[in-house]
Amino acid sequence: DNWITYADFLFDIKDFLLAKILYEFILRSKNDLYYVHYKYGKVLFCTNNIKDAKRHFKIALKIAPQYCEAMNNLAELYYTINEFDKSILFYRKSLKIKPEDKITLFNIGTTYLRATKLQKAAKAFEKIVELDLTNFSALRHLAFVYSRQNKMDLSVETFKKCLDLEPDDFYVNLELAIFNFHDTDNYQEAEIYLKKCIELKPERKDVYKHLFSVYIKLNKNVEASDIYISLG
Repeated sequence: DNWITYADFLFDIKDFLLAKILYEFILRSKNDLYYVHYKYGKVLFCTNNIKDAKRHFKIALKIAPQYCEAMNNLAELYYTINEFDKSILFYRKSLKIKPEDKITLFNIGTTYLRATKLQKAAKAFEKIVELDLTNFSALRHLAFVYSRQNKMDLSVETFKKCLDLEPDDFYVNLELAIFNFHDTDNYQEAEIYLKKCIELKPERKDVYKHLFSVYIKLNKNVEASDIYISLG
């Protein structure tokens, strides 16, 4: 137990080389410790030894079939090598055991999104929001999925919920500005969000160019001119 604790400590401080040596030493002494196979798999995964990491995660699951951590790490491994169907399979197995685990729900949601399974992605993020109304990341991803589904009213409503939680988020302000400019022709609203973006990240020249286009639509020619002067 003390060797395992020490190996875990080395893993936590990212001394992967010595952690690897210790986990191997422990497994030579006792090869049926599913937790050690799992942690050794994590070391291998962190050092890009994908093939062996996968093998040790699977050994951990063979010894302890209900071990969600190994399922989730195996799912993450498949995600990194773009095998999304296998990744989803292991996330779903994990969710059968812990159906309200928000981290697993978020991860399967992002995997569905990468696999362009938008309806399933939306359901995963909606479940997180149902469990936690203040989960900013889930709300932002959900708003993005809605926009991909052309559910623009829901997308905007969800982005605004994001702003209620974090009014100074640059990217949410930018998304709402672009939506108001391109989709609803609400140039006054777009101007408000773009000015907020410039306040947050004055170095972003693309935002100034968006604001220039808004001023042209609003016939604010002096302000449009000022934008180009400010850009040199």
